[in-house]
This record gives sequence, C-alpha cells and structure tokens, in this order.
Amino acid sequence: MPVVNVAKVARPLEMEFMRNHAAIAALTLSGLMLMGCQGTGDQTAKPVENAAPAAAATPAPDAAKAEPEAPKPPPLKLGFDTQMPAPYKRDVITLKLGPYEGREYVYRLAKGAGMVYSWSATGKVRYDFHGQPDGSAPDYAETFIMGEGTESHGVFISPDPGIHGWFWENLGIDDVTVTLTSAGFYTAGTEYSADGKVDHKLRER
Repeated sequence: MPVVNVAKVARPLEMEFMRNHAAIAALTLSGLMLMGCQGTGDQTAKPVENAAPAAAATPAPDAAKAEPEAPKPPPLKLGFDTQMPAPYKRDVITLKLGPYEGREYVYRLAKGAGMVYSWSATGKVRYDFHGQPDGSAPDYAETFIMGEGTESHGVFISPDPGIHGWFWENLGIDDVTVTLTSAGFYTAGTEYSADGKVDHKLRER
C-alpha cells in the first residue's frame, strides 16, 4: 500500500477553505453596506463629502456689549406766544383800608395782553377780581374770581380791551394794609376810592 503524504493533501484543502471564507466575508460586508444605505429609504449611497454643510449657528447677541437705546424726548406741549407792541411794565402799590372800607385798583389792558400778580393783606378781606370791557355800561362788570382771604396769586390774560383789577373790602374793625405786586403789558394803573380817582405811575422794566 502506498504511503500518502498528509501534508501535501491537507495544504490544497486548507487553501480552498480560506478562499471560500474570504469570499463569504466580502459578500457579508457588501450586504451590510447595502442595508445601511437602504435604511433611510435612499436607494443610492451618497458619498460623505457631497453632503450639504450644516448651517452655521447664528451667535447670540452679546447683551453686555449691546448699546442702550437712546431715551425718547418728551412730546412738545402746545402753547402760544402773543406779541406786544411795547415792553412790559411793573407795579407795586400799598393800600391802607380802614374798618369796613373798600378800595378798587385796575389796569388798562388790550385784548390778549397778560400780567402776573401777587397780593397779600395784613387781615382778612373780601376781594373781587373783575373787568369792564370798553363800550360797556358804566355799572357793568365781569367777575373772574371772588372770595375772602389774605392773599392771591395768578396769571391773567385779558379777553377784551378795557380795565381789569380788584376790589378789596376790609371785613374787620382794625386797619388792613393790602400790597399788590404785578408785571404785565398794561398801559395804566388807576385807584378808585371814596376820595375819587388817582392815576399811578407805572415802572418800566
């Protein structure tokens, strides 16, 4: 019986087994790659380098570096400016009223002319701030404010050309002194009392 060389027989079988094993491994790898491409529903595998780049994230604004918004100016308030033909004048008068005595002091103002005033009394008086438009009856007067007290302050704009001013009456048995300070676009100041009419000289600015 001839002697068989086992080493020579086993080598071809081993090589054949290794070739078959490599082929099966290659087929398995190809199948896995194909399944990976089909898993997303896309039948064509796309190279990674052709994929669209992700959109760059917009950086959040830096709140610390943002400049503060400038404050808005307040809305303008409406008003008006009445031009006068001459500078304003000033006046300071002192009237002494005996018990229950009354005294009137008025200014001549054109329509639209204004004045500011303050008056005070050393005792309680009754007062009436009024006007008498030009052309009205001698006993006609328009009252703007009236009351009782020791002082009053305000701004007056003449609605009509004429005389405008105060009537003060002492309500007690003691003498009362009334002091009036004003500035405005009046042209004359006149005092009326039981003794008659007295024109006062006005001060220039």
